[in-house]
Amino acid sequence: MATLIDEYAREAGVRNLKKHLEKMYRKAALKLVQAGATRTEAGAAAAAASGSAEGSQQEQGQQQRSEEGAALTTGDAGEAASSRRDSSDEEAGSSSSSGSSSSRGGDADSAPSSSAPSEPSSSPGSSGESSTSSSSSGDSSPSSSSSSSSSSSSKDAAAGGPEVVYTGDPVIIDAPALKDYVGLPPFAQDRFYDTTPEGVVMGLAWTAMGGATLYVEAAKVSSGDGKGSLVTTGQLGDVMRESATIAHTYARAFLGSVDPGSRFFSDTALHVHVPQGATPKDGPSAGCTIITALLSLALNKPASF
Repeated sequence: MATLIDEYAREAGVRNLKKHLEKMYRKAALKLVQAGATRTEAGAAAAAASGSAEGSQQEQGQQQRSEEGAALTTGDAGEAASSRRDSSDEEAGSSSSSGSSSSRGGDADSAPSSSAPSEPSSSPGSSGESSTSSSSSGDSSPSSSSSSSSSSSSKDAAAGGPEVVYTGDPVIIDAPALKDYVGLPPFAQDRFYDTTPEGVVMGLAWTAMGGATLYVEAAKVSSGDGKGSLVTTGQLGDVMRESATIAHTYARAFLGSVDPGSRFFSDTALHVHVPQGATPKDGPSAGCTIITALLSLALNKPASF
């Protein structure tokens, strides 16, 4: 896991790590099947029961949604009918009031006729709603019982024995086997040397992933009177090349103060290289690392950390 995080999934979150783990699990499952892993009858029954349980749950949800839509439609129709009856009652009441001004007998006769239709006005809508609710409650019970029976059958199938039978060697995924599952690591190892030799110093660099370490390697090319020079490689930018030139001048002056008789920088052609040449590098903060590498080479002493 540490190798997977360090060389494959360097990030603040775990999204990339999760993708790599899922890929490893899929390939491991494929290897198990290719090696002879088979599903037992209990495993097949459990898979079928789980599938039927999911299907019954989906059917139950669709049925509930359709019943809710039907109940809404019935309620809207009942409201419209009741509003029409209310308007007819109001018209009947106005006509009865106008008839009462002419005679009292007409008022007595119109009162029963206006009040009679008002009693069954709300009964059809309410009976429809009650019948709908009763039918919905009656319909929901079989689906719930089927889902419970399917879940219980899946539990019984799972309790009957193992779902997969495999008698081969276990699949072990260790650090050397990661390349077979997730490919080559996109991030190379930072440490090239267990103990850095003379002229090699490790430095720090800023990257989009948060930061990385890099080496600065200084080596002697040739020596002779007046051959002191400096060559840089590693796809360095203009600012970093200037830092290397300043570092060479400073190291030469510092060595003259420590060992006045030394002509190392005056008579030695030097080559400073920063590995991973395909990656552009630039910035003003590499000067101290280059100075340390040059002085380590001149004094023939490895840098201590």
